[in-house]
Amino acid sequence: HRESRTCPNCSKEEEVEFVVEHVLDGSRPPPQCMALLVQWQSGAVSSEDISLLLSFLPLTFDLSLVVANVDPGTNYRLRCMICLYGKHFITIAFNPRVFQWVQFDDAKVTPLGGWDQVVEKLRIGRWQPEVCFYESVSPGP
Repeated sequence: HRESRTCPNCSKEEEVEFVVEHVLDGSRPPPQCMALLVQWQSGAVSSEDISLLLSFLPLTFDLSLVVANVDPGTNYRLRCMICLYGKHFITIAFNPRVFQWVQFDDAKVTPLGGWDQVVEKLRIGRWQPEVCFYESVSPGP
């Protein structure tokens, strides 16, 4: 796909090409990881909005239930999230070695515990999930 874009710095118009690197058409195996981008309606959201999102956010899912041409049992699990906290980003990731979620904030790593503790921390702190990364848990080809 090609389209014209205007540079915000110099106002020069250029042709830009967008390429989809991985099409789920059955010709290749599904990717090892996927990202879910969250688009919030406004910059600052309420604790209730964050709770609502997290209540719908799956920890695991079968890709075949939402995408055609994918074999049943193509399972993914949530591995980490990039969250917005004010004007600062933090990462929350699942550490399988200690079987708990941890928070990465600049030079500090803080254990959070289980998923319920993550939900509570995000809700109370109004940390907005922006990007959720899922990894494949399906057996490889």
